[in-house]
Amino acid sequence: MLLFNLLQFLIFSLLFPCFYCNLCKESPPSTFLCTLQDGSKIDISSLGDRSGKSAKYSAVSGDYKYTYNPRYSYTVGQSSVCKDAAACQTDKDNDAEFLIAEQKVDSWSSCTADQSSSNFVICINYTPVIAPGATRNVIVKLLCNKDGKSSFTATDNGATTYTFTLEDKEVCPKFDSGLSVGSILCILFTVLLIVYLIAGVLINRFIRGAAGKELFPNYQFWTGFPSLVKDGVLLSISPCKKDSEYDAI
Repeated sequence: MLLFNLLQFLIFSLLFPCFYCNLCKESPPSTFLCTLQDGSKIDISSLGDRSGKSAKYSAVSGDYKYTYNPRYSYTVGQSSVCKDAAACQTDKDNDAEFLIAEQKVDSWSSCTADQSSSNFVICINYTPVIAPGATRNVIVKLLCNKDGKSSFTATDNGATTYTFTLEDKEVCPKFDSGLSVGSILCILFTVLLIVYLIAGVLINRFIRGAAGKELFPNYQFWTGFPSLVKDGVLLSISPCKKDSEYDAI
């Protein structure tokens, strides 16, 4: 039975290798970057105001105004409440301010665009802000719009839970356009190998007058190379033996 369960687990792991994977590779979760399992990245850095004096986005919902700034903390005026914030809530009637999110993230997750939608989007779940008498939670839904449309809305879900929807082309997953060092080395090796083969064949054919298999560059060396590798491996793994025989006196 144990063997059957182990075999079942191995088959499941091979068929669904990322069933238990986190959505993002970053650990701990980043406040602005999510590297998905396929290697694409969502980076909302460019959407934030770097000044620290204001938020990039604002929206009104009910009796409150909400502000939000991706990645960079901000402080509203001389406020001692909405300080070093990621998101704040302001009462339109008496200007009372509430800090509802700092630049701390619990997780990134898949969620739906709205209650009537089956389209999955990426959600940033900010670390709850614990204040006297209330614990405030902020969820930011990132809605990819490749047409260039940009919008921001806020919804008060009650029980001090707030959902923001940020729609922009910058929240769409992207693959890095630059080549890694490994990719550059592979390309360089391939190019040099092709040049070596072509140049070697031409030299052997038109300068040395070779034909047939002798056209291959350094043919004798490459045909003997496997044997050289074999001898080297055997020499490295064979124990050193001390000669115990002595010449007769």
